[in-house]
Amino acid sequence: MADHTSNIAFQANTRISIRDRTVVIAFIIMLIVKAVVAFALLPMLTHYLGDNYHSDLFPDNYDLIAENLISGHGYRVYPDTSETMLRSPGFVLILAAIFALFGKSLVAVQIIQYFMSAIIAVVIYLIAQRLFAARPVSLLASAIFLFHPVSIMSDTRAGNDTTLTFCLTITVWLLLRAIDSRRPRDFVLTGLLLGYTMLVKASVALIFPAVFLFLMSSAETRFRPWILTRNFAITAVVAAAVMAPWVVRNFEISGKFVPTMTVAGLAVFQGEEAQRNIANGEDSWRLLDDASHAQIRIGHEMGLRMREDFFPQFYSVGDEVAFYGELGRRGWAEYRKDPALLARTIAHNCWAFWFQGRTEKATLLNVVILLPFILLSVYGATFAVRRERKSWILVISIITFILPHLVIIAVSRYCATVIPLMCVLAACILLSPIAQRHLIRQSLAT
Repeated sequence: MADHTSNIAFQANTRISIRDRTVVIAFIIMLIVKAVVAFALLPMLTHYLGDNYHSDLFPDNYDLIAENLISGHGYRVYPDTSETMLRSPGFVLILAAIFALFGKSLVAVQIIQYFMSAIIAVVIYLIAQRLFAARPVSLLASAIFLFHPVSIMSDTRAGNDTTLTFCLTITVWLLLRAIDSRRPRDFVLTGLLLGYTMLVKASVALIFPAVFLFLMSSAETRFRPWILTRNFAITAVVAAAVMAPWVVRNFEISGKFVPTMTVAGLAVFQGEEAQRNIANGEDSWRLLDDASHAQIRIGHEMGLRMREDFFPQFYSVGDEVAFYGELGRRGWAEYRKDPALLARTIAHNCWAFWFQGRTEKATLLNVVILLPFILLSVYGATFAVRRERKSWILVISIITFILPHLVIIAVSRYCATVIPLMCVLAACILLSPIAQRHLIRQSLAT
């Protein structure tokens, strides 16, 4: 009898190890195929999209700050301009480390981002397993992410999108783990990642309080309200501590409280300008280019000494604060004067966040790629939230990440950050009654 019991246990352990080994082999195969797609096939697609995709350069001045940082010139865009608060340091520090080790190499950044993408895929698997404990759903979610065109293109572009996706996905996983364990140390870990994610891009700011409110209002929560409040307060305090050196530094050089970056004013202004002139029929990149010329005129009207650029740079920190603050004030003033313009901007950004490319051709391609995926994610979410209530945390994270972009400016590359969470929801199509009946029939047949 004992031998029989041992044999059953051995067989069960063997089955588990075989399944685990199958998962590892599946990941290895997927990562090899993704490397071929990303580094061999994608360059042909970006050639089709044209030069406006900016896949062959470092966008948004992050690289210039990183170069000056490792060269000993301080945190500034150009050696002769003042220290800047234009960009928060989350992505800059990663670029600076890459440049210090490998030189200013686009290929090095792409390889690092490829490995970030691999880790994201593993974390997606862990999130799906924690929520649904269903290997087919978890593997499908990881596969969708790895081969999603938006994710692949994000990895090969030297912007901050993959880093932000990496940080946010791990933060959500840590938050789910902390909610399940209720251990303060897990909320500390969540706070560390949340704080760093905020230093990559502050558009994640609404996610944490929204999840807290959801859990407080949930009748099924296993927390007492005061315990929940205490644990989330721990996360908030730790996140604030991570951000504190940047905030203190900004106050020291400007005398102003700048928790993230000054570029927010420019985003408001450009979003308003682009929407007001959208009837001209120009491509998105031309509308933004026109807005940048308007920015330069405003800088001259203010009598500021500046280096003319898409993101103008200044020779005084005070001038930077004044300029980007003025852009934000002008943008919001136009919205207050014409609420219909704000409504049109929000309506436009609702679809632009997913589909707006720099050219009409890129926009059409985004529609073809993303619309079926969005519909599949929404359909899968209906099963996910019924199967596991904590799936609402993924839905809340997606929605609250989108919200800030609706009132500033939205382009399709921003959606890359929420693609991993959407992949989990899309994979939940396997939880549908039709899919489950099909799997049962297959199981019976074998």
